[in-house]
Amino acid sequence: MNKSNVRSIVFLALMTIAIFMGVVLVRQNQELRRGAYFADNITVSLLPEESQAIVGDVVPIQIWVSSGGNKVDGVQVDMCYGDGLELPDDEIEIYDSVVLNTSNGFTQKPLVLGLDNNCVRIAVSSDRPESQLKSGVLHVATVNFEASQVGSGEVTMALAKTTVTGDNPEGGSDTYMRVVAVNGASYEISEGGGDQGGDDVWANYKVAFIGVRPANKCTTDWQTKLVVLSGSTKKEYANIQLTKTSEVNENGEIIFSGSKKLTGFTATSNVALFFKGPKHLQVKYGKQNQTEFYNQAGGELTLTASADTSTVYDFSEYPMLAGDVDGSGVIDGVDFALVKGKAKEFKQVADGVNMVEDLDGSCQVNNIDVRLLVESLNEKQDQIY
Repeated sequence: MNKSNVRSIVFLALMTIAIFMGVVLVRQNQELRRGAYFADNITVSLLPEESQAIVGDVVPIQIWVSSGGNKVDGVQVDMCYGDGLELPDDEIEIYDSVVLNTSNGFTQKPLVLGLDNNCVRIAVSSDRPESQLKSGVLHVATVNFEASQVGSGEVTMALAKTTVTGDNPEGGSDTYMRVVAVNGASYEISEGGGDQGGDDVWANYKVAFIGVRPANKCTTDWQTKLVVLSGSTKKEYANIQLTKTSEVNENGEIIFSGSKKLTGFTATSNVALFFKGPKHLQVKYGKQNQTEFYNQAGGELTLTASADTSTVYDFSEYPMLAGDVDGSGVIDGVDFALVKGKAKEFKQVADGVNMVEDLDGSCQVNNIDVRLLVESLNEKQDQIY
């Protein structure tokens, strides 16, 4: 064998060793990457901490993340629950049981996988850009269980199987945050069927619709839907009448007032009210003089069994958001096409006539209505928590 052949063999051997060592280093680096986190001290919790329900009720359990200043774009949890709670067996229905909080950026259809022994894996994510992601104490989603039988128990999560991802401000490839604690919730289910105790309560309120000003004459008979919630107790009321006042909020939008006896609802504390106008997203009101989205579980409102003694709650500085023209609960391309189509022709009606695409009640559909719809895209979906 000549020297040239020997050198070639040695060179190939060295190259083979180099490639092998490179693969080993890459694999080691990948293993290190899997264990790397760009943020620490993340907590995932289930709320409310305690739920009481009767057989047949929906028991909403909310998933919350405390991320500090880190923006979150994905959460995965394994939730296990005891006797008395159920989720549907049907694949489509179990997906429908998980409702995303799109106002906090979670927009992708959730991945829901039923596991053994009353456990379910839920993964939610966002396809929004970094500028639209949120940080802090975030309500991620709500899982709507059914109270199937009398009993009590806990809904728990496995720390080792809980993951949170987000935007790495350093620009690195590590997207995972270290979850250091998970907090479960407890529940108690009773037979029900009897008097829940107490008297029906009253709600007094002031609200506004975005863009609706005193001069706008096509706001006649804008009936709304009202949902009232306290813990796991929830009631819905349709065709709520509102009275136009002479007052306006800081944006010059006219204030409407109302008072409603909440038949069948007896809870007096930790109450939240949800209003949905005839062409509006449903908005949650949880405290007096609210000016922005109420990003917390439950509510802070207190009601009494008398219209005279119940507080008049003023929500007018956070008006109902317009744009849900087809009443689907979501503002999407269908709504935009309906409003844009009428705006192109400046469709106009007589005073007092309600045209569904006329979002500000001005009796004409124009670029103002289009702008109001676009502004509501920050929420995009009914607030239902």
